[in-house]
Amino acid sequence: MPDPKSYQDQNPETWLHSIPAGLILSAGVILLAMLVFTCIHTISPPANSLGLIAYVAMLTIYLIVSAGILILSMVIAARITGGIDFGYLGPLLWKSLLIVLIYTTLAFILPFRRRAVVLLCGLVLLGCFMAFFRLDKFETGILTAVNLTILTYILFVLFALLD
Repeated sequence: MPDPKSYQDQNPETWLHSIPAGLILSAGVILLAMLVFTCIHTISPPANSLGLIAYVAMLTIYLIVSAGILILSMVIAARITGGIDFGYLGPLLWKSLLIVLIYTTLAFILPFRRRAVVLLCGLVLLGCFMAFFRLDKFETGILTAVNLTILTYILFVLFALLD
């Protein structure tokens, strides 16, 4: 007979911790992101001739891919440190999207150079990981380093392919 306490730990505590709730909240975060990206495009249009719909679609796809990279870096960081608890998968989905939305919005709004944007994104990631997932400083540092390394490598490969 399985231990009832261990069975309880495998199941979400409330409906908000379940995967369907995470998907619904993730859709809400994506809609919020599309609204934010529309406002960014309206306030300061990009230098290229992308239309509003193409611009918002491109940034929304970037948001989803970056959130996937963030979740991948969470798995890698958990393996490196021997196990970091990020909670249930449902909240993990929308929290990852929200974290990426925060640093993407700051990167577009604040007029910094590339190096300053990477530093700013690193600091925002540190703060968000500590606030959203209640990680200590060591775990947060490892996760931020892994995430920025993977993101930088993927962007490097993409820029190399575009040349």
